[in-house]
Amino acid sequence: MNIPKNIRDFVGKESQIPFLHQKYSYPRTKSVDDLRDIASDLLLKDIRPFYEPDQAEVNSAIFNFLLEPLKNGNFYSENEAHPLEIELLLSPKGLVAGFCDGGSYFSRKEIKQYWESKKIHPEKTESEEPQIGYGIGTQFIYEMADLIHIDNLISKLFLGIKMGSIYLRPPGSVEKVFRAKLIYPENYSNLR
Repeated sequence: MNIPKNIRDFVGKESQIPFLHQKYSYPRTKSVDDLRDIASDLLLKDIRPFYEPDQAEVNSAIFNFLLEPLKNGNFYSENEAHPLEIELLLSPKGLVAGFCDGGSYFSRKEIKQYWESKKIHPEKTESEEPQIGYGIGTQFIYEMADLIHIDNLISKLFLGIKMGSIYLRPPGSVEKVFRAKLIYPENYSNLR
């Protein structure tokens, strides 16, 4: 795997092959609904087969974990010609999603420091999209992510969540913990 060491360590030892290691590329869109469709497809087609299908809370948490960075990359990146690139790694230990939008935001050292320490950057980024721009998505990412890593050289955000538990904290509520039950698909041996 050509990914940073701390990301490899998060998903497991070198000898452990992830269930899933896939890269995706999507064109920019003007619709949040299109981004919801992308997040839903990633969840339903590629990630969810590794979970008990009736875990609605887990499905909802992972869906939003994928959607929020997609929205940020789609509407805030200054490089509108660059596609949205996503890299997913899933193992028994965790799920990592890498996001690259071709912009320079994550190449900045102070942004890396703020994000990796889960602090809101004081610089407000404006968007004409009425469904984003309030900082709620970033806060959701911070609360849910067990790992935040930014690779400044390629301006890529990596987010990781442990598969033993998915944290779903609706704003203003008491923390709820939902256990994600991994299953081994029958064709797991074919994935190696």
